[in-house]
Amino acid sequence: MESTNNELVNHPSHYNHQGRRECWDEMITYFGKYDVAIFDIVTAYKYYYRAGTKEGNSREQDIAKAHQYLDHAKKLIPDANAQEMILSTELRKHYIFMSELLNDFESSLTQ
Repeated sequence: MESTNNELVNHPSHYNHQGRRECWDEMITYFGKYDVAIFDIVTAYKYYYRAGTKEGNSREQDIAKAHQYLDHAKKLIPDANAQEMILSTELRKHYIFMSELLNDFESSLTQ
């Protein structure tokens, strides 16, 4: 089950098509690292918001997805090109906000 859940979180088949790059790689090509990082942070919020409420998705799976998107954003932030870096201060604020929100949520689950 752990391996299956890991695949659903990290590399779901509906985002990997034969003969093409993984969806995130194509998004970076078409939209740039800055915009994909913004998308990642907003998507992390979506998974946090719905955690455990979508049929067929556990709270743990949704939180894992939220972390996955934040981790992907974090990798993109310092790697953005010079023009995108001008906007990175605002991007970092969003990233920190979402990280703190997820940490607080997870802390509340263990209390």
